Amino acid sequence: MNTKKIFNAGLVLVVLVAQGCATTDMDRDLNKKLTQEPTIPNTAVLSKEAQATINDDNQLTPDQKAALTKLHAETTAKLNELREQALQLRNVLLNDFVAENDQEIDVIHDRLKYNYSQRVSVLFGAVAKANKIIGHIPRNRRWVDELMLESHGTRD
Repeated sequence: MNTKKIFNAGLVLVVLVAQGCATTDMDRDLNKKLTQEPTIPNTAVLSKEAQATINDDNQLTPDQKAALTKLHAETTAKLNELREQALQLRNVLLNDFVAENDQEIDVIHDRLKYNYSQRVSVLFGAVAKANKIIGHIPRNRRWVDELMLESHGTRD
């Protein structure tokens, strides 16, 4: 192996280790924040806090507040609809589990996974729309790029 190949291999290793450390630091920072957050008893309380945050922000214009309030209402409604679907699926799962209906359990599994991915997509789609409303352009966020691809129909 020549020196250039060894140097390139070493450089790749350093970059990978650095990325791993950054992720670990980010995870550690997030875990610290989570330990400092109060427990949210239910989604209604979280929704009320989100609306209060919009209402109390003095840097937002009235138009931005109105747009964010509308987005909040639409997002809450969609998340509630998906949550209700998940609860129905879980109820069917409970009954089918007792009846040992294995094939339907597999279908429920797939639908619950899809439901959860839809909830995450709705949530982060709302974050992207909120950023647009307030004029913030997120950078270096993998999910922003994924949403952009989805919205332009270029994602598989």
